[in-house]
This record gives sequence, structure tokens and C-alpha cells, in this order.
Amino acid sequence: MIQIPHEFLRRECDSLEISLPEVGAYGVGMVFLPVDEDASAQCRHIMEQTIADEGLGFLGWRHVPVNRDALGTSAREAQPCIVQCFVAGGGLTG
Repeated sequence: MIQIPHEFLRRECDSLEISLPEVGAYGVGMVFLPVDEDASAQCRHIMEQTIADEGLGFLGWRHVPVNRDALGTSAREAQPCIVQCFVAGGGLTG
């Protein structure tokens, strides 16, 4: 677990129309999804459903920018879709 850069994420999420709660009232998950659109959509659906089943609030997804030019050929071919998942609710505060 690391400290969440709230001000940075707030600015990023504002541009995506994701409304973040106050500091300490949400969590951020780094998620590595399949590149295949259908498989990725299925994984997202499962995660969103699990978040709801746990009584938490799903806030949204953010694609993490990646500089593909900095990757070698093998890494580029194996690169997953990297996203962040924002979650609000019970027990997320310190």
C-alpha cells in the first residue's frame, strides 16, 4: 500500500468526469487487463460486480498512460491494458 496522490488523481479524474470523494474515503487499484476488448470488458464487469457485492462504490476507470516507445519488442508484444479502478466506501480510511 502506498499513499494516494490525491491532487493529481483529482485533476485526472475531473477530466474523466469521475467524482472522487475526500482524501482517505476511496482506494485506487492498479489493474492489468487483457488487450482483447471482449475479455477486458468481461474482467471489468466481474470487478465492478464484486465491488458492488462487497458493499463498496465503483467510481470509474482510468487508462494509465504508457510510453510504448520505451519498451522493447517482447515487452510491447506482451503488454497488457493498464488501468486504475477507483473504489469508495466502507473501511477504506486509515
